Amino acid sequence: MFVRLCTLPSCFPRQYHLVEEEKTWREARTHCRQHHKDLATVASKEEVDTLNDVLTKHDHDDVWIGLHRRWRWMWKEGQPDNYRNKNCTVLKDEKWWDYHCNYKLFTLCLLFESL
Repeated sequence: MFVRLCTLPSCFPRQYHLVEEEKTWREARTHCRQHHKDLATVASKEEVDTLNDVLTKHDHDDVWIGLHRRWRWMWKEGQPDNYRNKNCTVLKDEKWWDYHCNYKLFTLCLLFESL
């Protein structure tokens, strides 16, 4: 499944691909880098809302994503808690959560990002 977003004010299109095959975070990152660009990163609240709508329509609660520190406000309250070495990031309920990297989840890959 492909999703194209245009967020304001920058309005640069991004395309994502949902990989509906369960993988660990490392497997997900490897898959995204080999077949697409990388794990999806989210650049705005509008993108989170759009992606959450897509995931809800496809009956998915959480997916592996990549992460950039500059978007700290997107963490779920109380996250990251790094409890028992949870070092990877999941998009769930419109927020970021830290998860154990060996969990098997679906993956959101970044296909394209114009500059």
